[in-house]
Amino acid sequence: MEKTVWIGMVEVVAKNKNSNTILGRAKGAFANILAFTESKESFMQEVNEFVSGYNLKAIDIYDVEPFDERLSKSDVAPELVQLAEVALKEKNVQPGTLHKYKQIK
Repeated sequence: MEKTVWIGMVEVVAKNKNSNTILGRAKGAFANILAFTESKESFMQEVNEFVSGYNLKAIDIYDVEPFDERLSKSDVAPELVQLAEVALKEKNVQPGTLHKYKQIK
């Protein structure tokens, strides 16, 4: 299968509760992630490897589809269009804005 840019929504948490991550004191976060890859399965694998590099783990990945399909049926934020262009040019993974939730006390 030919590679193209794929997009999916990813929910992440810290690999362990005592680790220092980009989440700060938040319990978890969501982000759209784009990746230059060939299938849903390879997208999920690349995303898992990518977030692991930030000491995070993906606990849910959904709405995974080729970016062109998303564009054809939905309004897409300009930020995501720009990230898709970078992912295509650089042939890599590009994370969107990280939306954190539930502060840990």
